[in-house]
Amino acid sequence: MKTILTTSLTTLLFSNIGFAQASVSKPNIIFIMADDIGYGDISCYNQDSKTSTPNIDQLAQDGMRFTDAHSVAALSSPSRYGLLTGRYSFRSRLKSGVLGKNADPLIEANRLTVGKLLQQNGYNTACFGKWHLGVTWTRDNDGNIDLSKQIKNGPITRGFDYYFGINMNNSAFFIENDMAVEVPSVPKPPEMYGNEELICDGWKYENLLPTLSNKVIEYIKNPDEQYRNSDKPFFIYYAANTVHTPIAPVDEFKGSSKAHLYGDFIQQFDWEIGRILETLEEENITENTLIIFTSDNGPMHWDGTNMQGPLNSIFKYDHNPSYIFRGKKSDIHEAGHRIPFIVRWPAQTPKNTVSDELISHVDFMATCAAIIGENLPAGAGEDSHNFLPVFKGEKLEKPVRNYLINISGGGKLALRMGNWKFIEAGGSGGFTAPKSDAEAEALGLPPIQLYNLEDDIGETINLQDKYPEKLAEMRAILDSIRFSSSNSVANNEIYTEKLSQ
Repeated sequence: MKTILTTSLTTLLFSNIGFAQASVSKPNIIFIMADDIGYGDISCYNQDSKTSTPNIDQLAQDGMRFTDAHSVAALSSPSRYGLLTGRYSFRSRLKSGVLGKNADPLIEANRLTVGKLLQQNGYNTACFGKWHLGVTWTRDNDGNIDLSKQIKNGPITRGFDYYFGINMNNSAFFIENDMAVEVPSVPKPPEMYGNEELICDGWKYENLLPTLSNKVIEYIKNPDEQYRNSDKPFFIYYAANTVHTPIAPVDEFKGSSKAHLYGDFIQQFDWEIGRILETLEEENITENTLIIFTSDNGPMHWDGTNMQGPLNSIFKYDHNPSYIFRGKKSDIHEAGHRIPFIVRWPAQTPKNTVSDELISHVDFMATCAAIIGENLPAGAGEDSHNFLPVFKGEKLEKPVRNYLINISGGGKLALRMGNWKFIEAGGSGGFTAPKSDAEAEALGLPPIQLYNLEDDIGETINLQDKYPEKLAEMRAILDSIRFSSSNSVANNEIYTEKLSQ
């Protein structure tokens, strides 16, 4: 495991238990979460990409690019749960799939989130974009949702002072704090994308991304007494809608890429990120603002025709959002959860560095705790590791993480230990055939998978029958983590010893 600097190779270790007080004032933190953008969609990760992302590429030039970063899960809701709580999503009630549009909150009311942690330590916090973690809707006497009434147990009760966004990607109304900005009242035209019965007057999915980005910029530029005090640092969680369906670039970007509307939408998003970076420069706060860019999970493979397109239609443009990895969104294989992850923090992070440290979104909470010089309380962020030393380019003796659990859309788990990957399923556990164990069995495939990613990054050679001892060891470790209620970070050294053996 190494972080490659321009002059040296750096090995890294740190946990969320004990760390030094940050040497600079508390930074502003902006976490930009793309939706369904793949490793191969970002040009600094894929030189053959048919999309051009100069602003995201510049973030990497000015900071650190991770090559072995992973979402908590291969689908939206569980991925977002892990990011904000520092816990694997299988510890929640959601064992597979995603939340429906009318679902109750997934994050428990008393659960410490990244937002709450930062609120308690002097930050103004704001969330923009897709929530997809459930709320409590007010219903009328007939049980129907009444959008003219308060929306309870949403983002502003889970660690955010301010919220502006959408419940899900095909929602046809905005929410501000705990109220709908406008109640949908116009029947949706039959030719319009989505399954909503009513939309807001004049609603266009093309307006989603610009509106959300404008709100982020407005928040940065215009402190106010209610939601952002200029004397306090801020935390922005920007959960953008790109490039999830409906794929809806504005006219100015149509035809701008070589990957049809799919690529056009990504290039528009890159431009929006550039606007945010320009705003930081204008406000003279670039130096001590930590920006993280990443994606919630792996990509789908449609081209954006009619805001979606046929499955695998993107390949006719000679563009592969999954890059060299197997599978796609929802799959337990690498493309389902290996994602771009870029960190820029001019005051702390060395420029133009590349790290192959194994890192996950679940590590964001412990890293934020380290940044502000706090310890996480017992029972909070129990799967989260502190990556602040990595962000700062410090030389440490061991990897931060010696294992990582990934979760497929169907709830199947995989365990990474070093270069080894054990999958407790015969199929993808997601969208790619064979999906289920039954489908895999019908094809004569074994019910479990074992890969050495150093030799086989495409996960093409199942070694489960050649290394029975390694298989048994990793199965036992996976079960011990899954069924343990103890702090899994504290167990890292136990698995370090096993890995060295």
